[in-house]
Amino acid sequence: MKILIYLSFTVLLTILFLVSCSSVDLKDFSALDIKYQFINLKTAKERRENTENQLKLAGLKYHIVDAVYGKDLSPKDIDTLVKNGIYAEKVKQKSILKPGEIGVYLSNIEKALPNAIKNRDSITVTFEDDVVIPIDIETQFKQALKATPSDWDILYLGCYNNYRVTLTGEIIGPYMPTSLKDSKIYKYLLCATDDKYRVAYTPWLQLDGSCIAGAYAYAVRGDSAKKIKEMLTPIRQPIDNQLTELIGKGKLNAYCLNPELVRVNTTIPSTIR
Repeated sequence: MKILIYLSFTVLLTILFLVSCSSVDLKDFSALDIKYQFINLKTAKERRENTENQLKLAGLKYHIVDAVYGKDLSPKDIDTLVKNGIYAEKVKQKSILKPGEIGVYLSNIEKALPNAIKNRDSITVTFEDDVVIPIDIETQFKQALKATPSDWDILYLGCYNNYRVTLTGEIIGPYMPTSLKDSKIYKYLLCATDDKYRVAYTPWLQLDGSCIAGAYAYAVRGDSAKKIKEMLTPIRQPIDNQLTELIGKGKLNAYCLNPELVRVNTTIPSTIR
């Protein structure tokens, strides 16, 4: 009798799990060539060296994308961006974006994404230079690609899974205790990892715009890179927020690995502020 009750309970849990998961068509993308690149300011030599060491340790070939330093953009440069339709004039007039945020945006739409567009028959993975890259990233990512939603435009190898934001805007890693007295400083989760977003039988979460994923480790194909580049122009808000908005409106199909394969190192000070 106990065995029957146990089996019934197990079946019920399995049904509930499958109901809560997203169901989409899956495809094997693991045979595609994977190219790697990371965005880095030339002046951030220590960060460049650290990222290179991780990629070399993983046995990967890579390309370095020289980042645009927002603070070097002159008023004339900004006016040119507006004139060319790259920067929304209303946003520029209100001075909504920090120079560093503009620099990050330009680094992606004018450098990283065009590189990915050229890699037409490949998957291009773009990192920021403050990430932690596992030594077996190639093996793990290819394994995940064996069962990937066929409609994907962008894949996040990490998406701030359970990272939190403080009231002052600081990002706190997922291992910070939340039961301490100072836990009230936490504002919200950047990306909740509830299994209702899980694509059944896969390590992928389907993003719906409620998750600020972060562009610190993402993968695109040539055609999706072109689509994303076009949708990201003109610049209207920080790139992470803009991607989140496009995903929420159903204009981009996005998925994130959970557990995340690449995580951001929040102990390294930001270079975009």
